[in-house]
Amino acid sequence: MSWKDLIEDNEKIDTVLLSKFLNTATTGTAQGQYYVESGDELAEIKHIHAEMLESQREVYALCMMLPINDFHKHGIIINLLTKPKSIPKEQRLYENRIILSTLKRMPTNRAYKVFTILQKNKVNNTRSRWIAKRFVLSKVFKLPFEAVKYKRWLKNLIKHNHLKPSGDEQERVFEFLFNKMKKSVTYPEIIQNYVKAKTDPAAVFKLPHSVALGFKSLHKIKDDEFMQKIKGTLTHQEKIRVQNVAERTGVKVATNLASYSPVQLLKYLRASEKRHPDAFNTFMSGCQNISQGIPLHFKSIWVVVDRSASMYGVKQKKYHPIAVAEACGGVLAHLADNGDDLKSMLKEKFLAPPSGDTDLATPVLAALEQNPELLVIVSDGYENKPAGLVNQIINAYLTKLHGKTGIIHLNPVFAPESHDIRKLNDKIVTMGIRDVSQLFLVLLIALANLKKTKEIQKIMKNLKKKVAAV
Repeated sequence: MSWKDLIEDNEKIDTVLLSKFLNTATTGTAQGQYYVESGDELAEIKHIHAEMLESQREVYALCMMLPINDFHKHGIIINLLTKPKSIPKEQRLYENRIILSTLKRMPTNRAYKVFTILQKNKVNNTRSRWIAKRFVLSKVFKLPFEAVKYKRWLKNLIKHNHLKPSGDEQERVFEFLFNKMKKSVTYPEIIQNYVKAKTDPAAVFKLPHSVALGFKSLHKIKDDEFMQKIKGTLTHQEKIRVQNVAERTGVKVATNLASYSPVQLLKYLRASEKRHPDAFNTFMSGCQNISQGIPLHFKSIWVVVDRSASMYGVKQKKYHPIAVAEACGGVLAHLADNGDDLKSMLKEKFLAPPSGDTDLATPVLAALEQNPELLVIVSDGYENKPAGLVNQIINAYLTKLHGKTGIIHLNPVFAPESHDIRKLNDKIVTMGIRDVSQLFLVLLIALANLKKTKEIQKIMKNLKKKVAAV
């Protein structure tokens, strides 16, 4: 199966470029990697985005409906709105629906960041103003909260796009944002608390955590008092972020480990000084939940997890590559008849720190001796003990031994020096993956290459239906 079949019957689609772009869009973050500087990664990401925009514009826009990184969704939106090109009205409307749908599904702070970048780039056309207006109108019940939590971003969005309030509720929010509040008008409770917090410390703890932080130094509130009084308003994500501060101040912030995603859980457990006796079972339960959304099953799977030092990642995303690798193993263990064997292997090295050189040859040889239906190698592709040995082993297995095991390489790291993700062997399917939530899509694409299946076509048709319904 070619990439052409994934989208539509169009001979002009550059299937090689699309493959590279999707791999980049599931792994690249422009934050750098263990072996790569952030500047090099960003330059390559910009280059491949520019190529997609120029030659594959319709498919480029549709990629926002796939589980790619929000960083790349930002790039697509900004490129589409910055460079409108001479495109038909129908296509502009099509792009607008995809952009608006993507912004609504994106975490709020990341959506506002898109508008901030557009403002810095001085993009202010009819399309961008229409999207900004529809985005704000979609916030009917959340607008007072976001006016407080994202005050500067929302205010800039309104000013830059010349938006006018629609209805009494929006008018009150606009009055608050632009300092035209009327004493005779009753404003939403969260806005009242924000105004009171400037003079009343008690009102600080009725605000969202990130907003309350801004008043902490104003009222000279100590860390332990602040954490003790604000913990009741924390969201799940905020509870994750403040754990280290909470432990340092002696304040207990209850977190439900079962509500963490498998990747989040592994990163938290590695960074935390605490030990959780039931952590492995909680992790496997999260993996099982994800596996229930993957309608695939195998007689036997073998997973090789790269645990070398480079799988630590970088300071901004520490433990991310190894967490993705282990989470993939946990989900795959629920998709095979030999799942108990995989679970035992994962449990044996659970939370072991990534260290040393990369020896993939030994576990790959051991896996191939088992003749599994599917072998999945999760690695950043930098093999150095010794370099290139896995490539030789796979070549010999496929050409001389005519092995029947399907081999897939999943890579959680982008490699700008190769303009793609780093491969271990050219004869096997290599796919980028940044989070285990992308595993279903990645598996389908990989199996389409291995078995010539048609499942991917159905996915893309469903995506188009979603766009039409926006």
